[in-house]
Amino acid sequence: PPRSTLFPYTTLFRSVHSMADRTGLVSQCTQEGVEHVLEAMQHGAAGPPTCVVWISLRSELVTYIAGKPYALRDAKAPAHPMEKLDAPAESLQQMERDLKANVEEEVATECGRLALQGPGGAKVQWTSVALGSTHTPAEIVEAGGRRAAGVTGIVKTRFECLPLSSLYPLKRQDVTSLLELVWGEGGGALSASEAVVVSSEKGAAVSTLVAIAASMAQRMRDRKSTRLNSS
Repeated sequence: PPRSTLFPYTTLFRSVHSMADRTGLVSQCTQEGVEHVLEAMQHGAAGPPTCVVWISLRSELVTYIAGKPYALRDAKAPAHPMEKLDAPAESLQQMERDLKANVEEEVATECGRLALQGPGGAKVQWTSVALGSTHTPAEIVEAGGRRAAGVTGIVKTRFECLPLSSLYPLKRQDVTSLLELVWGEGGGALSASEAVVVSSEKGAAVSTLVAIAASMAQRMRDRKSTRLNSS
């Protein structure tokens, strides 16, 4: 029997809110859902953003198959997240690229079929899957920006991976990584003109903390910029 299985996510929109601050929270979206969220972030009192920064908090491997997100889980406990707690962001994304390649290879070997876990932990079923229909979350967000109807055309996006556990308390390194992302002086720091979407597994509570931190960092940068321009 297989040791692992691909478990389907249940999409949950906690709401895209605080449009004046360009901050939204969602769960793991389908490909269509990603496009809708990117479109929604183009509207609000602050006007269209220069970029939508999609911050993914998941700490388990996710792949998209025919537009739907699946997580790599233990076949004996498919409903329980199999988190990579100590995996750096780049390592997690590389593992997702490897997972995509493995899925594509299996689809080719099985003549267009793939064994997928049914909704809610139902038994594994063979499903018809087209070659080329498997993508990483980063690819889905990038493609969503090209397909979404932006106010000025294509929606510019940036995908950021910030693996945080949905099961255990945050560690000091987790907080450090969060601060580096929202306030770092490098090119990845958030600017006041950008929109932020925080995505997590089933809208985990930690996503609220990240959204607040991102909004505060943007407000502080906006005030700093206003003071510099007026001086």
